[in-house]
Amino acid sequence: LWLSSLSAGGAAWALIVARAWLVYDLSDSSLWVGATTFAAMAPLALVPPVAGYLADKLDRKKILAWAFALQFLHNLILAILAISGSIEVWHIIALSFFNGTIRATQLPAMQALLPNLIPEKDLMNGIALNQATFHVARLVGPALIAPLLLAPGSGTGAAFLLCTALYAVSFLIIIRIQTTSKG
Repeated sequence: LWLSSLSAGGAAWALIVARAWLVYDLSDSSLWVGATTFAAMAPLALVPPVAGYLADKLDRKKILAWAFALQFLHNLILAILAISGSIEVWHIIALSFFNGTIRATQLPAMQALLPNLIPEKDLMNGIALNQATFHVARLVGPALIAPLLLAPGSGTGAAFLLCTALYAVSFLIIIRIQTTSKG
């Protein structure tokens, strides 16, 4: 779970940077960068209560697997649009809202899965490690894509492909976890 969380978190933070970079390149406007970031972050204020309820009632592992699969698809679409040169700012804003909604579903499910995997006596340490992973991912993700954004001939398409790969890793790890993950 830790590796899956680190990979997904790294992808999420890398995506935030790459998306902002691309929107600024396309629009030369920090207003559009802000609108894109808002579209991705607004669901984090609205979706978690519903997602938490679902994580209590449904199989948390399946919720995570679906979230990672949808994030994979989302990033793949971004990569294809960026590489083909057919991407527009409105595409990025719409996809950012979709991404934020899925991420807002993923986070409560990840947190709710911890008690199914960690013995009660170690649960506080597991929660602390999960939170530390969330913060470390803020450094790892942007550090992974920075060379891609700066390299001539590479750019945001390659960064989105790396995010896609990171979500694939998260998906492959999460489906291998063996647990009964209902509350």
